[in-house]
Amino acid sequence: MGIAKDPARRVLAHNGVRGARDGAKRTRAERPWALAMVRGPWPSRAAAQRTEAAVKRRRGLYARLAALELRRPAPPPDMIAPPPLSLCDQ
Repeated sequence: MGIAKDPARRVLAHNGVRGARDGAKRTRAERPWALAMVRGPWPSRAAAQRTEAAVKRRRGLYARLAALELRRPAPPPDMIAPPPLSLCDQ
């Protein structure tokens, strides 16, 4: 994720095809990269950065919630409460 005037050129640079000698060091191990979404254009770089920060915060929140769900142990089968009886069953 990032800000670029030319997203296609940025992807090529990350993949080491064009624009940078060998691509970005951080992205070398996870090649090939592809565009998943392009948003904008924004009226200013500051507006684009605010949007990028909001998306990254939300993505981080979902990842933390998913991690909490995975760490929560499932209740043992004998601890699961039976369904409540209705007045019609009596």
